[in-house]
Amino acid sequence: MNNTHKPKVLFVLFGIDYSGAEIVLHRYLKSNPLLEAYIVTAFQNTKIIEEFSHLPIVKDVASLNFKYSIFNRITPVMYKYIFEKKISILLKRLSIDIVYLNNSTELMVGSLIKKKNPNVKVVAHIHDMINSFRNPLRRMSAKKSLKYTDKIIAVSKASQKELSIYNDNVSVVYNGIDKSFFTNQNEKRVKLHRIGFIGSFTKRKGVDILINSIQSLITIDGRKDLSFTFALNKTDDKLLSKYQETLNNLRDNINVLHNLNEEDIKKLLGELDILVVPSRRDPLPTVIMEAMASGVLPIGSIVDGIPEMIGEDGLLFTSESEEELKASIINYSSFSEEKINVYRNKVRMRAEKLFSEDNKLNSIQELLSEIKMNGGDQS
Repeated sequence: MNNTHKPKVLFVLFGIDYSGAEIVLHRYLKSNPLLEAYIVTAFQNTKIIEEFSHLPIVKDVASLNFKYSIFNRITPVMYKYIFEKKISILLKRLSIDIVYLNNSTELMVGSLIKKKNPNVKVVAHIHDMINSFRNPLRRMSAKKSLKYTDKIIAVSKASQKELSIYNDNVSVVYNGIDKSFFTNQNEKRVKLHRIGFIGSFTKRKGVDILINSIQSLITIDGRKDLSFTFALNKTDDKLLSKYQETLNNLRDNINVLHNLNEEDIKKLLGELDILVVPSRRDPLPTVIMEAMASGVLPIGSIVDGIPEMIGEDGLLFTSESEEELKASIINYSSFSEEKINVYRNKVRMRAEKLFSEDNKLNSIQELLSEIKMNGGDQS
């Protein structure tokens, strides 16, 4: 690589969704003047083009125009041969220094890039817990693909531990959040009674665990003073159908919102006292960072990266334990006004220390410089 120019980095996105990993990348590039960035997607995605094309450091956004089929998500590795041929053309035409595979799906489709282009450095930024993939072929393909990189970036220590079994060159960089969340601080709280869940209505996110706990709190413990807001982006219709009657019966205490944008989420967090994250698997839930930055007290399950995010500044419960979750909610709701605001300040300070976008930008820039100098041999 030429030491006199900004590194030219080709960011590879699968392109089916614009969601978690894509939003995290957008935040990173928005605040980064240190790269010359190019974006390529396997599939045409208007939302991705719109969101990335206006960023100053993004020189171009292109699509390889793959055709969608039901096998895209299950076996993305099947596209690796045609993907490598098309990407290699771009690498030569643009004189790319680093290929940046933005998650595990991109890792699988891009697994031949390093083998066919040994002079190009390849980074994989993994936002998933690979062992949580239900499809065994997808799980096996991801694990095999890990070795065809110069550097792997994990989003949590829990993820690093899992990935290091297959490639020992793994570094942890926590995701960063927009600075506006740190100013999203409303009045001091007198009591804690407004509780939220933000995410997908799915089994993996543990929404059923929370609903069962709420039902017990309201009908058995008589805690009708508590109000709950569910802000949902994706919904498992089968699971929703199972719990629809329960939600209807609890409608005086549960408000359900759908498809909120970032500004809506900020506004909601400004109104909440407690955020519950009852996930069964979750490497590093962005919503915990956003909540802590906003002074919202977290309750999270003891899985994957959640404990290292919350630390001792929030409450944790054993995954699947509805009784422990209920006890955590009752515990928070008993806090005195003084204790509430001490904890609100503690979680804000922890979020600022661990999850600022500046920290992420500097950490990734150091890793890219390391790759530029020695191919990423230091982890």
